[in-house]
Order: sequence, then structure tokens, then C-alpha cells
Amino acid sequence: MFCRPSDIQPLFMRLIKNYGGLVRFWLGPELNVIVSDPKYVETVLLSSSTLRKGPSYKYMWPYLGFGLLSGWGKLWRQQRKLITPCFKTTYLETHLPIFTAEAQKLVDNLTVQADGKLFNIIHDIAECTHNIVCETLLGVKIDGNDQKHCSFIHNVEKIYGLIFLRMTKWWYQNEFIYGNSRYFDTHLEVSKQLKEFGMFLRSKKEQNGKLIKNPVIALDNIIDNNTNEQEFIGSATTIHTASQESTATISSFVLLILGIHKEIQTKVYKEVESIVIFDLQMI
Repeated sequence: MFCRPSDIQPLFMRLIKNYGGLVRFWLGPELNVIVSDPKYVETVLLSSSTLRKGPSYKYMWPYLGFGLLSGWGKLWRQQRKLITPCFKTTYLETHLPIFTAEAQKLVDNLTVQADGKLFNIIHDIAECTHNIVCETLLGVKIDGNDQKHCSFIHNVEKIYGLIFLRMTKWWYQNEFIYGNSRYFDTHLEVSKQLKEFGMFLRSKKEQNGKLIKNPVIALDNIIDNNTNEQEFIGSATTIHTASQESTATISSFVLLILGIHKEIQTKVYKEVESIVIFDLQMI
């Protein structure tokens, strides 16, 4: 009950080892189930009745609204329909120049810092994936003057930290206790940044009072859907965070592993080169 975040996974592994592939346990007032047996996982993933998120997902609502990541039902289906075209291969291929340009900026930034000392690459990669997602999925090109509106990207860790805190420490699920805790100031800070970012996106889409639209871009579809301000901010930040944060985390992990296992770097490069046709002058 009072374990640290780093203790959660080892605790779950012990429960699975001792009790099998389907384990029930209580976390404060809420019943939770650990599903690890493939046959049970398949049942959960294929069942339409399990689309409804569990009660712990409500702690995402203050930041991401009730939608693609945290919701279910009509709004969930609506947002899924809006964003699906953005991930088609034919659409992604049209953005290869953007991927290449932002990747080159990232390489340049990392090269400057590569002086033999340890440094955290996640901030540079988060900025890179942020720029890519904004321009390709949201149709908003980010320049140097816009970075002040995007400060929340370096606080995504805080956002997920607050969500995880309330999911795993049942006493913070009480609104009175949480509202009077030292974490609530951080909650107010990141909530304000998310709202500012959502409205910044909307204002960037407006020029001379008219919206510049692209029917494939998710943000345009959201605007066309006549959502209110709260729904728009939740939808826009959900699409951004779900795409940007996961990509940044995976990319950082890949680079970390490649840095640790230097002997396979050339092998990985040749494998990618054999699959993708590179313009070597742009790398």
C-alpha cells in the first residue's frame, strides 16, 4: 500500500508468480485485476464489452479530458474516427521531408552535447517529436517564437506522475486530501499550461478570421466537429500527448540501448538501410 512507484512492477510480478495469470486485488476502495495469461488477454482485447475504461482512468480527465485515451462510448469512437486517417501509410509518406528535417535538427543538437559527459536526451527528443506531431497531425508549424506556448512538453512527466500518484495511492483519490496536498499546485500549473497550449493551437489555425483546413489533419476534423472549448482542448492535447510522449519515450529508449550496445549500431543501421531507401545527403 505504501510502496514506491519503482516497487509496483516487482509487486505485480510476485502476485502473478504466486497466484497465476488472473489476479484480483484491492487498491483502497477499488478492485483491480492483473491479466497476464495470453488466453485471458485475448478475451479482454477482443471483447467489445471491455472498451469501457476502469475507474482509475478518471484521473486523466483533468488533463486530457474524456476521450481517446481516457474515455469510451460515443466520444471515444468519434475521436478514433477523426484521428485514424492521420496514421495511414500514404499520409505519413507525404511528411517524410518534415521527419527528415526535424531528425537532422535533433542530430545537430545532440552532437553539440556529445562531449563525453552524461546528459539527458529526453528533452531534446521531446522537442523533436513535439514539432513533428504539431506539424503533421495538428497542422501547426512550431517556430522559435512559439516555444513559450509549448512549455508543458517538458512537464509531461509531471502530468503522468500526478495521474499515477492518484491511481496507486488511494488516499489521494479523495478530492479534499488531494486538493490540500503539495501536489495540487503542480496540478494547477500543468492544467493551465495545457489549456494555454490548446488555445494556442486553435489560434494558430486561424488567419484573418478564416480557418485553414486540411481534411486529413486531426485538428481540423476536431474544429469541424463543432466541439466546445473544453472538448477541443481535451481532444487536441490527447492527440498531441498520445503521439508525442510515446514516440519520445520509445526513441529515447532505443538510443539508450544503442549507446549501451555499441557493437550492434552498424548492424542496426545496415538493417534499416536495407529496408528504407535513404537520401544519404539528407542524413
